[in-house]
Amino acid sequence: MTLQELKKLIQDKYLHHGKTKPCWCKVFNIGGEWDTPSMSRRCMCEHLKTEHSNKKCEGIITEQYTLSSGAKSNSYFDIKGLMGDSSDSGILILELVEYVDNNISSSIGSLGGTELGGAILAAMFPYSKNTCFIRKQQRIHGMKKMIEGAPNSPILLVDDVISSGKTVIDAARLCRESGYELAGALCVINRYGKDVIPISAGYLSVIFSLFKESDFK
Repeated sequence: MTLQELKKLIQDKYLHHGKTKPCWCKVFNIGGEWDTPSMSRRCMCEHLKTEHSNKKCEGIITEQYTLSSGAKSNSYFDIKGLMGDSSDSGILILELVEYVDNNISSSIGSLGGTELGGAILAAMFPYSKNTCFIRKQQRIHGMKKMIEGAPNSPILLVDDVISSGKTVIDAARLCRESGYELAGALCVINRYGKDVIPISAGYLSVIFSLFKESDFK
């Protein structure tokens, strides 16, 4: 399977879009102009002012997904579902391995899976490099490590989807504070919108991705 075939698989099976439904103004047969709302419609109008920024409503609302960053989106990439499928996950890993071998293999000391999707993905990698797992919060038992496994510089951070970039930024800062260099960040889908991500003042990290969100539009 080629990268384009994997893209089609994700688009057909693992890319979900919010359902559309009639807006209140459509249900109650209200025109959509909210400059002088009547008292009987005030509660409804206040909601619609927020929803539609005081513009005329077209009568349709698209339900949104809440991403891990807290941001809202009309679409959701279920890459964990892809990783959990016994047939489809093998296709994903083969494409990732080929991408890493062709682009960044020589500069990797270890893979660093971020919690949670990145940790799953890094563990699935049939790779000769060490693997470590980077926590979001310190454990209160055991050795209380934030970086588990076998870290080795430079660390290639791994995440399934990069949206706001917060998970990768926090993991990158932790790695650098712990004395490790970075080889960049690898993900399946880059929703961040850029190919570099700021880790600290004057320090940028490259984002390597199989796909950008714009590839699916």
